[in-house]
Amino acid sequence: MRDVGDGSFAVQLCQGNCPVRDVAGEFHELCDAETQAISRLVGVPVQRLATLAGGEHVCTTHIPIAMPALRKRAVRAAAKTRGLETKRMEGTR
Repeated sequence: MRDVGDGSFAVQLCQGNCPVRDVAGEFHELCDAETQAISRLVGVPVQRLATLAGGEHVCTTHIPIAMPALRKRAVRAAAKTRGLETKRMEGTR
C-alpha cells in the first residue's frame, strides 16, 4: 500500500503468471475483461498499468483504496453482491 499524494492510498496487484499470455498478445480484450473483473470484485475503478501480453515482466493493476467516495461505492457494491448471492442461494433450495 502506498500514499498517492492526495490523502488516498493504492495497492498494485502484480501477477507474474498468465495462462492466456500468448492469446492475449493478439487479443487484448482478454486483458481488458480481466481488468473489468478485478474492478467488479473490489468494487472500485482500477487501472491496468502493464501486461505480460504487452511485453512487460508482470501484469500490474493499480487499485485505489481508502478514498471516501470510492469506499462508499465499494460498500454499496458489496451489499448488492451479497444480496444477489442470497437470492441465488434461495433459488437453489
